[in-house]
Amino acid sequence: MLAYIRTPRAATPAASDVENHHHDNRPRLTCRPLEPARTLWASRPLSLPGGARILAVRLQGDTLRVGLASVGGFRWVRPERVISDSQAKQWVKLSEFVSRK
Repeated sequence: MLAYIRTPRAATPAASDVENHHHDNRPRLTCRPLEPARTLWASRPLSLPGGARILAVRLQGDTLRVGLASVGGFRWVRPERVISDSQAKQWVKLSEFVSRK
């Protein structure tokens, strides 16, 4: 069992990492590095019912997201959650998409 010493800022292991290492037999999870995301911002946001607007599209690997701005703030969501295919096609016709750095 690991022992900890409480300090004013955090709890730290009482023994060295070498001594505590044998207690952690779980396999280590490795994460693949994230692929760079390509984000395109719309010149004309798409207004949705309820006052929300879609401002951008982002492709990261095989994952497509749209930037949704609402009263609750800005977040990236799956497009099928907020717009239909026909709305997306209309938005592409009415707006230009540019990459900003």
